[in-house]
Amino acid sequence: MDRHRPSYTRSIGSNPTRRSRPIGSGILRTRGPVVLSGRPRDTPPIAHCIVAGLPCPGLSPSVVRRLQHLQPGGVVLFKRNVKELGTLRRLTSDLRALLGPAALIAVDQEGGRVARLRAPFTEWPPMRRLGDANSSTLARRAGRAMGHEIAAAGFNCDFAPVLDVNSNPANPVIGDRSFSSDPRRVARIALAFARGLEEAGVLCCGKHFPGHGDTSVDSHLALPEVTRTQRELRCVELAPFRYAIAANLPMLMTAHVRYPALDPERAATLSRPILQTLLRRELGFRGVLVSDDLSMHALDGSGSLGEVAVAAINAGCDLLLACQSLEAGEEAAAAVAAAVRSGRIPASRIAEARRRIAALRRRVVRRPPPALSLDDVLRSGEGARVLEHLARRLEAVRATSTGGGRASRAPRRRRAATRRRARVAAATSCTARARRRFR
Repeated sequence: MDRHRPSYTRSIGSNPTRRSRPIGSGILRTRGPVVLSGRPRDTPPIAHCIVAGLPCPGLSPSVVRRLQHLQPGGVVLFKRNVKELGTLRRLTSDLRALLGPAALIAVDQEGGRVARLRAPFTEWPPMRRLGDANSSTLARRAGRAMGHEIAAAGFNCDFAPVLDVNSNPANPVIGDRSFSSDPRRVARIALAFARGLEEAGVLCCGKHFPGHGDTSVDSHLALPEVTRTQRELRCVELAPFRYAIAANLPMLMTAHVRYPALDPERAATLSRPILQTLLRRELGFRGVLVSDDLSMHALDGSGSLGEVAVAAINAGCDLLLACQSLEAGEEAAAAVAAAVRSGRIPASRIAEARRRIAALRRRVVRRPPPALSLDDVLRSGEGARVLEHLARRLEAVRATSTGGGRASRAPRRRRAATRRRARVAAATSCTARARRRFR
């Protein structure tokens, strides 16, 4: 395997260790006059640190002018931007012409309730179904099939997979978005899914560091808090991220969650102890660190959007998501640029972020274009075949566990006792590894 290409096939049964550093303008058609676009030579230093949201499905002349002025490092599209296939493909093509071939054209496509691309795209179930199937091969096929559709639609980045462990059944925001309540299974299935995305030519981003699975509050609405001890966090919530870092995942996204055991004052997105000391120094992550959307209400108590953007960069974020509007992206960019000029953000911090982003953008440029058109990909039925295989696999798993397989012939109490002993042994082993790794 080429050494510049990250590997997502690391064995989950082994102890993860640090790996090598990841390698982490044209004519735009609008309803108005043809606009010749190009990146200005005096691009501000912060420009590539912003990933902005768009207000509508198309690019009006006013949106074009604002994007040309802002020159963000990328855009993220939502349901409001996706109306029909022709419009979507034209939009992503126009964005690439306007922002350059290295710009991130991103989407939040997980499956289940977090799916921006609906029919005629494949309607993927929640990722918990892939976790229940417990097949790395099937997860990789699912990631590849989803990636083929995403890439053919003009995207080069997917903010997936979810690496959170579903450790709190009352969690209102993660739940079945998580692959499993077992950290090792989350790591194994999620990284196989990520490998499939990579094979389809789509950058992936694991989320939400250092773990959103044990919250009981939706961070879109308020600031959640996870009260686990450091040992519990490192054994459960952090475990999938350790494996993802060892596998050289190119991007991770932060959580707008407070962890008193790690930083009693700040949410992870704004915390240097979490992002710099824990993630960069202890865990050895060298890829691009992306903030979750800065407009979420979890950060309302941390100041204005501009102040939050400055704090996130200083804490260690490289890319800032400002998803709700172009105004949010403009406010974040202006605040960070002013902070760099005044010295509130050290020049070394911005240079560090820009180096990582530049490496990521080089990866985008090197990726070959999709081999098939979007219509051809959708007609191929690849996603439907994966879903059929998944249904058969889940049926076999249910039959084995409840009604006809070998496991069903054992007394129920004995099976429950066996599972309890296995969980205790796994927890003991995980704790021992965590102590060796983080002592």
